[in-house]
Formats: sequence, C-alpha cells, structure tokens
Amino acid sequence: MKEENEFLYAILKTKNNIIKVNKFPFSIGRAKNNDLCLVHKSISKQHAMFQMANYENEQSIILVDLNSLNGVYVNGSKIVNDSKIAVNTGDKIKFGIQPDIYIFEKMNDNSNIS
Repeated sequence: MKEENEFLYAILKTKNNIIKVNKFPFSIGRAKNNDLCLVHKSISKQHAMFQMANYENEQSIILVDLNSLNGVYVNGSKIVNDSKIAVNTGDKIKFGIQPDIYIFEKMNDNSNIS
C-alpha cells in the first residue's frame, strides 16, 4: 500500500511543454540517446541525470550534474559539477544557458497534470 505522499514519477513543466520523468535514471543532454534531448549549444552531450535515491532517510529524486560545461541551476543556484541535490515540487531547474526554465513536480496516482 502506497502512502499518500509517496510519488510514482515526476514532471518537468515549461511554458510550452510537460515532460514526464517516469524512469530512473533519467538522462538529460544534447545527444539523441538521452531521455530528454535538449538541442542547444550550451547543453553538454551528457548534461545531467535524475536518479531515485535514499536521501536524508527518505526516498527522493536526486538531480546530478554530469560535469557539464555550462551547469545546472536549481532555484537560481548552480549545482557544483559532478554533485547531487534532492529536488522538490516547485523547484525551478535550468540546464545551461538555454532559455527554458523547468518547474519540477512529484506526481502520484491522485495528481493531475495541467
């Protein structure tokens, strides 16, 4: 039985798009073999990755910068290359200097995507 606050997947929302993050690891980068391919000159071939991990004694989604050249930003703060951060609903994520800002949301059976 799943607890009410347990999530099954996540979404990344932009002004024009919703991306479902429903497998882990979930890769982001310029190369076509990524789960989310971002075609922009500031995006590394293997830029970042979402992972599921036990973080501070609870199951969390972790965002990892894969030593990207132009960085990953969460709520305006740059993640240090090759380090990890737990992401939460409402966090604003930016990859490199491309213009899109992604709003992160954890989802469960009762969530509505809008």
